[in-house]
Amino acid sequence: MSIPSSVEDGIFYDTTTDTFHARFNPEQTNPSKAVILALAEVTRTDLSKMEPLFSEIDPNALDTILGSHLSETATEARKVTFQYQNHLVFVTGSGTLTVFPEVQEQTLKERRA
Repeated sequence: MSIPSSVEDGIFYDTTTDTFHARFNPEQTNPSKAVILALAEVTRTDLSKMEPLFSEIDPNALDTILGSHLSETATEARKVTFQYQNHLVFVTGSGTLTVFPEVQEQTLKERRA
């Protein structure tokens, strides 16, 4: 599977934290699109077979909260955490994504704390 073009430099796996990491340019790619592309790569799932993002979080709200229309300081400080495709996703307005591998509900609660 090729690396999505909207996720800069692909996705890398950090063995020390057991997490996947990706960067995207929020000036060119909406956070919601970056999340979908990254999770497709992490799960090795064709985009057409992905669960719709709106089943977990409102994509428009995500883009608005983390949008590039905010000042650089405000964008950098904004972070959203949610579950998607059985993975815990952290995404920031500055264009970073962190994805924990498949986790159970109890583990999700612990990682969110």
